[in-house]
Amino acid sequence: MIMISMSQIASIVKEKELGYKNQMRVSGLDLKAYWLSKYLSDVVFLAIPSALIVILIPAFKVLLMDDFWILLVLNAFGNPVFIYFLSTFFNNAASSRSAVMYMYLLLGIVIPLSLFITIF
Repeated sequence: MIMISMSQIASIVKEKELGYKNQMRVSGLDLKAYWLSKYLSDVVFLAIPSALIVILIPAFKVLLMDDFWILLVLNAFGNPVFIYFLSTFFNNAASSRSAVMYMYLLLGIVIPLSLFITIF
């Protein structure tokens, strides 16, 4: 899932670098149509691994909370909005990709692991 987020932000920032969105606006593309199509494609790309996770968790008999699939669905719809917000802070696709990777690793692995260690 981190890889998908990294590619999403890199493509948005790369479009900003190369001016593709401005070219599309000059050609007559409505901004609402642009962002809606971008959002729907990003949701689909996140829905595929989310669906695989929902299918594979019972197959491998992993014990998780009962409504874990709700978090995956919320992630598929909320993550693109978060990525679009973060893309406003970057002008270089490579730096945005690296920043998102480190931020997700920090927020998803390091902080929860440190909290787990301190609690137990």
